[in-house]
Amino acid sequence: MIDSFWSVLGNVIGYSLLFIAGVIVARILGKNLYGEYGMLKSIFTSIGMFSTFGLSYTGTKYVAELKGVSLSKTGNFIKKSAIITFVLSLLCSMLLFYYSQEIATKWLESTSISFYLKTFSLLIMLYAFTYLLLALIAGLGEFKALAKINSITGLFSFVLTTLFTIKWSLKGAMVALLLSQVINCLLSLKVIIKKIGYKSLFQKKINSDLISFKEILSFSLPIALQETIYTFSTWFINLFILWYGSYGDIGLYSAAIQWNSIILFVPGILRNVILTHLTESNSSSSFNRIFKNVSLLSFVVTFIPCVVIFALSGIIEKSYGPTFAGLDYLISIACISAIFMSIRNVYAQVFMAKGLNWQMFFIRLFGDLSVLLVAFILMNKIPLNIVDSLLWGMILSNILFLIITILFDRIFIFKKIAIL
Repeated sequence: MIDSFWSVLGNVIGYSLLFIAGVIVARILGKNLYGEYGMLKSIFTSIGMFSTFGLSYTGTKYVAELKGVSLSKTGNFIKKSAIITFVLSLLCSMLLFYYSQEIATKWLESTSISFYLKTFSLLIMLYAFTYLLLALIAGLGEFKALAKINSITGLFSFVLTTLFTIKWSLKGAMVALLLSQVINCLLSLKVIIKKIGYKSLFQKKINSDLISFKEILSFSLPIALQETIYTFSTWFINLFILWYGSYGDIGLYSAAIQWNSIILFVPGILRNVILTHLTESNSSSSFNRIFKNVSLLSFVVTFIPCVVIFALSGIIEKSYGPTFAGLDYLISIACISAIFMSIRNVYAQVFMAKGLNWQMFFIRLFGDLSVLLVAFILMNKIPLNIVDSLLWGMILSNILFLIITILFDRIFIFKKIAIL
C-alpha cells in the first residue's frame, strides 16, 4: 500500500526527531519539571482533541466519501468543520484562560502552572486545528503531503525545542511547542487550499444538497463523547498520580508513555489511511481484504519497535539522566500495552467506517474507566506504586477492551459488518 508507505515514512522521520527532542527536554528539566511539562502538554492536547467535536476522526470519513462526488460539497464540509472546531476551541481556550488560577491551585497543586495555562491557552486552538486539518488531508488521500508535513514539523520542533529548552528551561519548551503547532497548521492549511481551491472553500452559493451543520454534529456526536471521555480520563490519570505521588511520578509516567506514544504514532497515522480505504471499499470482499492487510501491517509496525525498545530500555533510562531511576521497567510495561492498543485501534476504524459510532462509544467508555479501576485495585491489593499500577492497569484493561471489541464484532458480523 503506497499510502501506508508515505504515512509511515513521514512519521518515522518526524517522530524520530520529536523523540530525541523529548529525551533532551526530560534530561534538561529533570523528572519534576518534566512532570509539569507532561501535565501541561496533556491538558492542551486532550482539550484540543475534544474541541474538534470528533471531526479529527469523522472528517476523514466524510471527505473520503465526498471528494469523488463534488469539490463544492467537500469544500463546504471542510469549511463547516473548521467553523465548529474554531468555536469550540476558542470557547475552551477562553475558559482555561479565565479559570487558570483556580485550576492550578485547587487541582494541580502548583501556583506556577497558572502562568503556563493562561499564557499558552492558545495551544488548545492550534492543537484542535492541527488534528482536524491532518484528518481532512488524509480523507483527501494526500498521504505524501502528510509525510512531508510531519517531517518538516518534526525537524522544526526538534531544533526549536532543543535550543529553547536549553536557553529558557520550561518556558522555552512551551514556546517551542506553540511555534511547532503554528508551523503544522500553516503547512496543513496550504495543502488543503491547494487541493480544494479557494472557490470551493469560500463559495457563498446556497445549495440545499450540501451537508448541514446538524448532520455533521449528529454523526460526530458519539465520537465527540469518546473524546470527552479521553479528555477527562487523561486529566484524571495525571491527577490520580499527583494525589498519590508527586510531579516527579508524573515525569516518570510521561516519559514511559512517550515511548508508548512513539510506538503507536505510526499505527495512529495509519488509522487515517485505514479509515479512508475502508470507507471507499465498495464490496464485502474488498472490505475483508483491506481489514486483514491493515491488521497485519499495524501489528508488524507495532511489534518490531516494541521489541527493540524493550531490549534497549536500560540504555534509554540512562539517556534521561539520574533523576529517572526505574524508568526502564516502566518503559517495558508501556511497550507491552502498545501492542494491544494498536490492534484495538484497527477495530475502532472498522466500527467508524460502518457508522457504528455509538457502539464504539460505549465500548470505549468501559475501557477507559476500567484503567482507573484496575489501577486502584492493584495499588491497594498487591500493592504497587501509583505509576506501576496505572501502566499495568492499561495492559489489563486494553486486553479486556480488545476481547470485548472482537466479540462484539463476531456477533455483529452476521447482521451488518461481515468482515472476517
